Amino acid sequence: MALPKWLQILELVGPIAIAATVPGGQIIAPLIVTAIKSAEQLPGADGPTKRAHALEIVNSGAHVAAQLGAKLNADEVTATAGAAIDTTVGVINIINKAKAETPAVPTA
Repeated sequence: MALPKWLQILELVGPIAIAATVPGGQIIAPLIVTAIKSAEQLPGADGPTKRAHALEIVNSGAHVAAQLGAKLNADEVTATAGAAIDTTVGVINIINKAKAETPAVPTA
């Protein structure tokens, strides 16, 4: 199954952005991206259910990383992941709304 374009972009840009802005982010970035991808695969799930699923994965993974010596706070990582998810959804909604409101260009 092909990933939506926004998820493909997230796979490329997400880890870099997280690693650059979250202390210990280089350790946890792949987990956050994987959690979002996992949530997107839940059949019939609504947005809040997907968000909760992703954050549960992130929180569990962050606790494991911390126990293995990563210098990060699992609750902070989870909160940051939640903000990242909210921002991603907001941007997607803006793009979808703009697409819906853009009139078709007539072709000759």
